[in-house]
Amino acid sequence: MTFSEPMIEIKRGIKPPTAPILITAPVVKCNFYKAWIGKCRNKADESGYCEEHKGLKCCSCGDQATHDCEETMQLVCGCLLCANCEHELSPNGTNGGTFRHCRKDEQIYDYEGRINPEAQKKRLRRLRKGKLDKLFENESL
Repeated sequence: MTFSEPMIEIKRGIKPPTAPILITAPVVKCNFYKAWIGKCRNKADESGYCEEHKGLKCCSCGDQATHDCEETMQLVCGCLLCANCEHELSPNGTNGGTFRHCRKDEQIYDYEGRINPEAQKKRLRRLRKGKLDKLFENESL
């Protein structure tokens, strides 16, 4: 059958066979981004995350993790981070070493190694208030 034959059948009054139309709801994919891999392809529930990624906590602040840290040293860091946190920078503007993370608004150094005094004060205030204690409530050493 060529491309023009179905058009000829319609003109002659012969209807081509039709398949039943299925209406399905769109499949919502998980919103978690895996480091150096991409967006998770698993089906998500109403929270926007799949069973594997729902309830994972950010290693820096304890919020819902949205991605793995993509910084590389010898290997990919891979720590769980939320949308508000990132890998900590060192004074020379490179990544601050393994497992060092902070909130974006508390990043003390920029990529050129300049100090942000407001971010430094904000981080110290938060640490003094003990906001990180909630991360270790159920942890046993």
